[in-house]
Amino acid sequence: MNYDTIIFDSDGVLVEPTDPAVHRTAVRKAFLEFGVVDVDAETVEYLVEITGDERDKLSAANVRRVCEEFGIEPEQFWRRREQLAVEAQAEEVERGRKCTYPDVGVVNILDAPGKDLTLAVVSNNQAGTVTNSLEAFDLAPHFDAIYGREPTLAGLDRRKPDTYYAEKILTEFGGDQVLFVGDSIVDIQTADRLGIDSAFLHRDHRASYQLTESPKYEIDGLEGLLEIVS
Repeated sequence: MNYDTIIFDSDGVLVEPTDPAVHRTAVRKAFLEFGVVDVDAETVEYLVEITGDERDKLSAANVRRVCEEFGIEPEQFWRRREQLAVEAQAEEVERGRKCTYPDVGVVNILDAPGKDLTLAVVSNNQAGTVTNSLEAFDLAPHFDAIYGREPTLAGLDRRKPDTYYAEKILTEFGGDQVLFVGDSIVDIQTADRLGIDSAFLHRDHRASYQLTESPKYEIDGLEGLLEIVS
């Protein structure tokens, strides 16, 4: 297939997922800054980073509900929770605990002169985290657009499979043949909603992952893209 646009997920595709404990700490710090000292583990777990097909467990409406229970302003709380998560994940990158995958060199090949491909990233992680990670590993220059979620409650509800950020890429750059590369059901669902093809990447952390959606392709590494787009 002669694709002219490839959209990548970030965590689990280009860079390693973040340890959930990092997000739990960010949530607890946010509550402390808003005067909530004793927050139960269940609430913390609920407000950690939710990805994949579990996205419906966390929404702007439910963040507002939780904040109302603790008597704190939801938008301000969420902005701070997001910023703390960005800072914590930046430290993970700096300390070598959040790295790229060995096959990310494929991005360099796809961005080589003469390929004439639009390359983009759409992640459910925070925009700051996605940009920081890709810049830290010198991947950012290879992408024409990089989108993560805004640090707002509106941004929370724009996570995949919502097509908001992917549509921004298609609007800006066009694209007749578009491929979405991800490691989650929501990536496949996003592609289906847009009427574009998807490739599911089987990383080690997805060894027991049950696919309930059907991607056009299944690959074991990013090298598989070279055959698909050739």
